[in-house]
Amino acid sequence: VEWLFVVLFGAASGCANEERAPSAVRVSNIAVGIGSACAVLEEGTVRCWGDNSAGQLGDGTKQVRQRPVEVVGLANVRSLAVGFLHACALLQDGHGTVKCWGDNATFQLGDATATSRSVPAPVPGLEKVEALSLGTSHSCALLEDGTVKCWGDNTVGQLGDGTFISRASPRPVVGLTDATAIGAGRGTSCA
Repeated sequence: VEWLFVVLFGAASGCANEERAPSAVRVSNIAVGIGSACAVLEEGTVRCWGDNSAGQLGDGTKQVRQRPVEVVGLANVRSLAVGFLHACALLQDGHGTVKCWGDNATFQLGDATATSRSVPAPVPGLEKVEALSLGTSHSCALLEDGTVKCWGDNTVGQLGDGTFISRASPRPVVGLTDATAIGAGRGTSCA
């Protein structure tokens, strides 16, 4: 993490102008997508950088960022996941809720719309989440009870709900009750 701090945030002991270096920033979690990446800082905020063509950096713009920018309105973030053109954060709010932002053309934000968002929006009805994994255009959440819910593109059955219907809101994965970890990719999901 120390080298990441130096590369991303530009401060470390031994810098030429040490008295002007910002105070230390500690990173607790990193997620990398296709063209963008995000880091959860120790204090629970998130900074993202890279491609922002769909607002996936969460800073309210669609401007490409070479340096990390703070995601608008996020605090108490426990972990995050980054997909192709979207990202989601798991909040440490006592309820295990989730907020997502970026492209939503295939409902991958889970907010019951197809509206893309350049700032985080809550995923309604999704609580008690333990972990997140995002695919190219779908999203999945592992819940505390070992069940999994997925939403977004389902053209090849990647949501695991027994259909090929894309879903705008989280739906339970059929028959999965004891998952301990999840992973999502391009048109696939695993537990």
